[in-house]
Amino acid sequence: MCIIPARVGSKRLPRKNIKSFFGKPVIEYGITTALASGLFQEVMVSTDDKEIAAIAERCGAAIPFLRNQETADDVATTLDVLREVLSDYSDRGVDFDSVCCLYPVAPLVSSDDLKKGLEVLNEDNTECVFPVVQYSHPVQRALEMKNGLGSYVWSDFVDERTQDIQTLYHDAGQWYWLDIDCVMSLKSIGDMKFKILPMPEWRVQDVDDIDDWVMLELKYQHLRQDSGK
Repeated sequence: MCIIPARVGSKRLPRKNIKSFFGKPVIEYGITTALASGLFQEVMVSTDDKEIAAIAERCGAAIPFLRNQETADDVATTLDVLREVLSDYSDRGVDFDSVCCLYPVAPLVSSDDLKKGLEVLNEDNTECVFPVVQYSHPVQRALEMKNGLGSYVWSDFVDERTQDIQTLYHDAGQWYWLDIDCVMSLKSIGDMKFKILPMPEWRVQDVDDIDDWVMLELKYQHLRQDSGK
């Protein structure tokens, strides 16, 4: 199953989940990718908004119900949303082996990405798989401000050459493949046995504000040119 969580309450970039992206609501790209992958028995959008629901249905996603108030607020976690959806389907007598949570602003995600994630999920000792991207500069050299002065957060790395510092990654914020038993029983993805798939920087863009949106447009254009589309 593919669940696309798309609540209405984005504060920093209002209604970003259906913002026009090269002539289409941006959520349409993820729905189309999920459907085209052929991986899913069901592709559904979990939302608390009737306009988002109408757009998602027009794009081919299922909307069996609107999200409740508890899972639509600012403190609900992704797992809270997934549990609500899976419990509702189970109550209807519909169960699944695994679930993919695909975030709604996903024009850089391909069907091949999702297929690779499922392949890794099916390996031994894996309960969760998600893409990551390398930090553009070693976080061990991070700086902070204290009393108007700059200081190193980790002074042990001040004199280390950046090429000698361990490579670290952060969550790409695109999708997760998850074992459903773990979704229903564990409190956090961090409690799961997970594997990560490194992605190049130009295939990843978190979107919190208009500057991020512009970068997403530039990366998408680059991706289209690289693929010859």
